[in-house]
Amino acid sequence: MRLDPRRLHAEAYRKFRTKPEGELLELLREGEPRERVWSAWALGERRGEEAAPVVREALAEEPHAGVRRHFLVMLAGWGDVDVVTALSRHDPDDYVRATATQYVAILSKTHPELLGVLDERFADATPRVRAAAVTFVSADASGGLGDRLRSALDDPAAVVRHAAVRRLATDVEGSTQEWARAYFDAPTAVLRRAILERWTARAGLSDDLFEAFKEQGALLELFDALRQAGRLGEVSPAARVGALRAFDASEPGWLPVLEALYRDLDDVAPAEREVLFRVLAELRPRAVLRRGAITEYREEGPAERVVWAPEDYLLRLIEQLEH
Repeated sequence: MRLDPRRLHAEAYRKFRTKPEGELLELLREGEPRERVWSAWALGERRGEEAAPVVREALAEEPHAGVRRHFLVMLAGWGDVDVVTALSRHDPDDYVRATATQYVAILSKTHPELLGVLDERFADATPRVRAAAVTFVSADASGGLGDRLRSALDDPAAVVRHAAVRRLATDVEGSTQEWARAYFDAPTAVLRRAILERWTARAGLSDDLFEAFKEQGALLELFDALRQAGRLGEVSPAARVGALRAFDASEPGWLPVLEALYRDLDDVAPAEREVLFRVLAELRPRAVLRRGAITEYREEGPAERVVWAPEDYLLRLIEQLEH
């Protein structure tokens, strides 16, 4: 029989918390790190918020960062703004400061004076603390914190940038227009991808989605993102026709999209095959069936420079459509 360590741990704590209060107080001061944590929690269970002064006193003398974090969580739960503020600013351990920053953000909803403290944490020397500020700041926080959140997209630390992307993408809600505005206003490609993932997870690949990108002249961007995500199979025939009509041979990015969309022509409806052939046939005089080149004259004589070369796929595709 395999024993569950978590179950054994919980059982040990249940026995521990039955100790007399005097022994718990002694262990809180002199015990091993785990005994100090368990003593604090056991006293908290018995006394409730009345245990706060004892835990605060133990915190002031605690050398172990992990134990300080436990004491911090207890005191933050009791709304101890002073302790949370002090630890977010001055604790030498960045894990402790990050945890304190989390509770600064949470408590700022009812203690607006903490918004200034939270603003400071966006400039903390360590990425872990900055990431905590980004992750937990309220979406409707005032005092320029929204700008701070966007500026975190350019943070030198990847963990902070990723936290900013997750947070900004999570905050988007509402109509197609609001999603589109958030997407096209996003300052980085990573944030746009995150917003698109959430957008399509919520609404699916709806007609509104394709219309929004069409209005922005960005259908290629949408289809390429869907291609990279392996989701082109979800695109409706009507949306594929819209992509065909937006196809531009001068944008090579369309080529892998078309190849992925029409990998198997047997699965394409006759009406769509007709549109596909017509679109590609219209391109034939321009670039689809020949290599485009221009001649440049240099001191050493004329030289040809290729400006656009079609994929062999398009040639094969037209051949299949013609038969």
